[in-house]
Amino acid sequence: MKTPALILAAGCLAAAAAGCGGKAAGLGKQVHEMEARIKAADCAGLYQLLTKEKKSALTQEQFVALCKQEAAELGRLAQTIVSTKKAKQKASVSYKAVVTLKDGSTLQMVYEDGAWKIDSALIDFYPNTTPKEALASFIKAFEAKRWDVLARLMPSQYTSKDDAKILEEQWSSPAAHDEMKQLLTVLKDHLQDEVTIDGNRATLVFAPSHMAELLKERGVWMVVKIY
Repeated sequence: MKTPALILAAGCLAAAAAGCGGKAAGLGKQVHEMEARIKAADCAGLYQLLTKEKKSALTQEQFVALCKQEAAELGRLAQTIVSTKKAKQKASVSYKAVVTLKDGSTLQMVYEDGAWKIDSALIDFYPNTTPKEALASFIKAFEAKRWDVLARLMPSQYTSKDDAKILEEQWSSPAAHDEMKQLLTVLKDHLQDEVTIDGNRATLVFAPSHMAELLKERGVWMVVKIY
């Protein structure tokens, strides 16, 4: 279990970031309030600064007990806040969010200049910088019948100049297409599951007997096979 100091830090920042439109400026006030409650050993008050998600994982009574147990940690956190203020340093805070779209692809968002801005390369409709991105892109490309994209998502050792044509022929028959479609539908429901990464290889076990294997090549992830 995380210490109260760690839970509090994560909770307060999340609380300030939630609904950042017009509320980002309140972070300084929130930090001052946190500092005051730490100094006063107001554990019940500190609990009120947590997000709903953190509160659902820990009751107030549990938090207060842990808060008292980790009084030294809270003291160090308060001293860090005070030292920062004395040095006249401004806390560097950035607000970021990941928007997961229906097809499993994601958009990186950053809050700046009072509004949420897109921090993703929109021209990269089929990213594969992570194993999950590669799998989501594979699914999206298959659904769009982008055989050329599917070929690009394959490791170089398995590719040839005719891959797009070969894939199109392979999945053009209704039976083969429906079989792969059903498999990818199951995979899509498990894209948030844990991916096991071992060096330049990654695997995602989904459903009782299915697996996706990936290989990292030139800094990006390629889909070896899904079965």
